[in-house]
Amino acid sequence: MIKPTVLLLFVFGIAGYGFLSQYPSQAHGLKRSTGYHTFFVTTAFGLVLFAFSAILYAIIYKVGTSFGVGFDLGRWILEDAFFLDQPMQTDIALVDISFLAIAIGWVAPYFLYTDSERINRCKRALMWVIKSNLITRTPYCLVANTVNKIKSRHSQNMTHAYLKDSESTEISRLLAMSLDHRLPILFTMSDNKVFVGFPLHIPLKSHNDIYILPVVSGFRCTKTCKFEKVTEYMPVIDMLVEKKKAEFKRVVTTKGESEQAVDAFVSENPDLFTRDEQWRKFSVALPCREIIHAHLHDLELEQVFKKLE
Repeated sequence: MIKPTVLLLFVFGIAGYGFLSQYPSQAHGLKRSTGYHTFFVTTAFGLVLFAFSAILYAIIYKVGTSFGVGFDLGRWILEDAFFLDQPMQTDIALVDISFLAIAIGWVAPYFLYTDSERINRCKRALMWVIKSNLITRTPYCLVANTVNKIKSRHSQNMTHAYLKDSESTEISRLLAMSLDHRLPILFTMSDNKVFVGFPLHIPLKSHNDIYILPVVSGFRCTKTCKFEKVTEYMPVIDMLVEKKKAEFKRVVTTKGESEQAVDAFVSENPDLFTRDEQWRKFSVALPCREIIHAHLHDLELEQVFKKLE
């Protein structure tokens, strides 16, 4: 006879798999996973759904009792389907919660995804209410800053551990050196194109492409193999930043604010207009299989090396 704990794990797995396989942000990663990883992920998430269903069942049970509702799905299954005499209330509740967890797991993703924009609007409204009230703003900022610090520290530890792993890719170590020394990397591609830029991030999983924020791009001469610059990105990025500042000033001044006040606000809040936002628009994906050579490249010392050639 199958043990009840095995059946319970079976319920966890069905509920968790139903939710994760239908929820857009988790579905593709789940389908690529295999073996025990899939089992543990779906079962763990199914346990969360089961706990939520237990709370929801308690509320429904109280409401149903107060209104005199006599039908109980779990009792009907145990008494009429399995012909059990006087089943225990705990068994009835367990059957009800199991079916409720499975139903939520397979149905909830459709509603959550469909109403994602509405949910985001509610989140933004809730954040505005919390931050606009001094009583709630202080503890919220304290908790949020603590959580962000913990997540940032954990992310750094994961990155350092990945780079120390002997099975990690060599290109990942070069990306880390670029960020540590604050120097861009020069990538020479198989078609003689050259990109000089900073890594957008260090991929911690198996990857086919590397994303960079380009500084300069060009090609290598087929005869001399020297790097010939064609496009410099920073002047364009700086132009876009200034254009966004000008647009902001124009909109605000048309609403009655003076130019001096707007200029003072812009100078006091430099984080509102940074290169990063515009720079990311020019992100380049470099296929790892097409990279012939890569090394750190100091643009300030480039002319010094040319004189010494």
